[in-house]
Amino acid sequence: MDKKVIFFDADGTIINGNYMAPRVKEMLQELERQGHILVLSTGRALPAMGKALQAMNFENIICSGGNVTLAENNVIFNHALTVEELKEIRAFLDEREIPYHMEAPDYIWIKKGEMQNYIDRYKRLFPAKEDLTKEESEEAKKMLEETAARSKEEENIHDLAVNKIHYFSEELSFEELKERFGEQFHCVPLSLSNQFSGGEISTKGVTKRIGMEKILDYFDMPLESTVAVGDDFNDIEMLEYAPYSIVLEHAHDEVKKYADHVTEDFDNDGFYHAMVHLGLL
Repeated sequence: MDKKVIFFDADGTIINGNYMAPRVKEMLQELERQGHILVLSTGRALPAMGKALQAMNFENIICSGGNVTLAENNVIFNHALTVEELKEIRAFLDEREIPYHMEAPDYIWIKKGEMQNYIDRYKRLFPAKEDLTKEESEEAKKMLEETAARSKEEENIHDLAVNKIHYFSEELSFEELKERFGEQFHCVPLSLSNQFSGGEISTKGVTKRIGMEKILDYFDMPLESTVAVGDDFNDIEMLEYAPYSIVLEHAHDEVKKYADHVTEDFDNDGFYHAMVHLGLL
């Protein structure tokens, strides 16, 4: 069997929150044993991977939507917004009183005085405490502690090397964001769009495709060896660049346009079926 470089998204593709289906986990381990190069390609920032992804010990990661790339656990690409760009984006969001956080390889940076609001926003992911079992309540508590530990309030904007900004708003439409920043920055709907309303803003031209190019160059692998699997808007450049791409059934129709094959949805182990379709299992 020819060696493949398999690029795959995280949220909605191999995990949901911190849940990964057992046979998806076993399949990833089997693909690695077969000698394929696995590359986690996510919109998440490096400090926000979460325990399910961390437990897999992925050595090759494209994160922050392509702005940071690791190969064999070494950072081989790290692109940040300039201070002037950061100020411009923040001025727009601050004027509209729209909450946001800033991703970097070391921390999720929060505007001074906004840490509690940031934590409270993530509390919305959990049901009311009285609806949780004791075990679920403990798990929720641990996740919120992890969220706080990976985050810091900024002291000086000039000390930040921000890869991407996440904003959260139901009032600011993505169309308005594109009209304001689309010519200048790379803008996509928030990759956690099933949980939050908002979007992502980063440097124009820096996407998961950039990370793919860096990985292929690092391992001296041809583009023809590449397959890509995803489900969201920030996967489009990755799906378009790969010679063969697979999209999960629950994806938006616009994302499916870039698929050579549409597989099962997440709840039916779509990623597992994608690998079966490719004949890798």
